[in-house]
Amino acid sequence: MHYTRFKRHGDPQRTLTAPEGAGLDFLFASLILDGRECIEWPYSRDKDGYGQTYYNSRVTQTHRLVCLLAHGEPPTPKHQAAHSCGNSSCINKGHLRWRTAGENIAEKEAHGTKLVGAAIPSSKLDDQKVAQILSLKGEKTGRIAGQFGVTASTIRNILSGKTWRHVVR
Repeated sequence: MHYTRFKRHGDPQRTLTAPEGAGLDFLFASLILDGRECIEWPYSRDKDGYGQTYYNSRVTQTHRLVCLLAHGEPPTPKHQAAHSCGNSSCINKGHLRWRTAGENIAEKEAHGTKLVGAAIPSSKLDDQKVAQILSLKGEKTGRIAGQFGVTASTIRNILSGKTWRHVVR
């Protein structure tokens, strides 16, 4: 519970909700600012640390709402509100812009916020195990998969270089 509070609110002790309208007041006030520093969303966050607020009868990601209000509609429905700063809870309009998924991933890689390997919470493997898998190349993928508790397709993806590319081959 404390970890969830910390991820969502930045404080493991926080249990109170904000007064009604406080989040939107903060958001609209941030649109006036022109500073270079990140503006941290102090209210509710989703499991990935992105701010969220209730707007137009639904829960919305705050960075996407700020990007919409500051820069207009996205060029296509597939465009994402991307952070140039790499801070998922930042709502500084100067740090946000519309990007395609590919551009957004490239920016995450550039500022080191893209999760790879063992940093991905659902990962069953780590760099050492992947190195062991790579040393077993040539053996049956099903047997290797059973040995490491993953699927054969996971092993094929590792061996082909589709995943875990950062591990030295």
